[in-house]
Amino acid sequence: MKVKYRYVIIMLILAVIFEVIGTSVINMCLSEMKRAEFDNEVRLLAAVKNSYPDVSEEELLKVLDGDGQDVQTRIMLQEYGITDRDWAVYENEANSSRTILCGTVILMLAQAAFIIVFLVYSARTKRSTDRLTNYLTYINSGNYLLMVNENTEDELSLLRNEIYKTTITLREQAERTVQDKHDLKDSISDISHQLKTPLTSMLIMLDEIIDDKEMPDDIRDEFLCDIRTGANTISFLVQSLLKLSRLEANSVEMKSENVNADMLFERCIENTAVIAELGGVCEEKKSGEEVYITCDEKWMTEALTNIVKNCIEHTPKGGKVTMCAEDMGLYKKLIISDNGCGIDNKDLPHIFERFYKGKNSGENSVGIGLALSKTIIEKQGGFISVESVPKEGSKFTIKCNFK
Repeated sequence: MKVKYRYVIIMLILAVIFEVIGTSVINMCLSEMKRAEFDNEVRLLAAVKNSYPDVSEEELLKVLDGDGQDVQTRIMLQEYGITDRDWAVYENEANSSRTILCGTVILMLAQAAFIIVFLVYSARTKRSTDRLTNYLTYINSGNYLLMVNENTEDELSLLRNEIYKTTITLREQAERTVQDKHDLKDSISDISHQLKTPLTSMLIMLDEIIDDKEMPDDIRDEFLCDIRTGANTISFLVQSLLKLSRLEANSVEMKSENVNADMLFERCIENTAVIAELGGVCEEKKSGEEVYITCDEKWMTEALTNIVKNCIEHTPKGGKVTMCAEDMGLYKKLIISDNGCGIDNKDLPHIFERFYKGKNSGENSVGIGLALSKTIIEKQGGFISVESVPKEGSKFTIKCNFK
């Protein structure tokens, strides 16, 4: 129960207790007054009966019931100093004074009890407020420990927990902002490094072509081929970075389509056919049961194409890249494997990092294709992992459509 309501209930209970005590005391005083009045009436009736035996009991009862008004008797009492504002019996006047005194004392005690409860509540609230202030100072000093032993069910404790949550959230956001700045700085440095080398080579070759008018045709053609390769590399890098930026900024709306996995593999084979032919690598799609996955066809095709392309680049002439899909019941599994040079154990944990180049990376690799694939797959609720044995090959496993 919250403190505020607990104190209200305590005050209500005290009020009821004092009300019962006050009512009991007043009832006792009134009972005493009734007894005294009854005794006086008995004495009066006894005296009248003794002095006037002829008076009937019926007439005496009428007098006691208040029938009739004896003006002469009132005048007589006033002559003796007794009016309708005075107690006819002195004992009743004393009882009345006691009743007033008891009522006043009970009221004062009730007020004192309410004041004490209020002061206790105020003191407790002040202590809680001071603890909350100290806790905020503690957090602002860099100590983010949640004091579980001080938690209660009162409002200030709940407020302290909410402040802690808000502070931790703000701290995490601040840390992410700082980390994002470092990541941006590193990314800009990596991008600059990736662009600097091909651009420098292209500019040198262009200067040679322009300045040397008598350059042999075969050398000129070689330079132009190298320039085209560098331009393609830069174009691929820029496009991949733009795609990654859009994905990380959540500005890409992924579609949910029911796509046949074999069709995805066929698209990948079409996209990498030229590279595979130039490298002398065979691409094979293992057909089995039809497996359908829910994904964005365009983006998933790009993710798989980058993986297949990576396998082709790391597979020697005469090697083979194999693709297959399996329905595991709880999820769907896509497997892309090769029998190439494999991935070094030191490089295995880092191959999905942006701009990372492993020991067996190709000369023209920019280290962004697998990072883009991983981002696309995870954006669609999937998971990608890799297993590799040096000189035996690698196997990429994509798990998606979890139930």
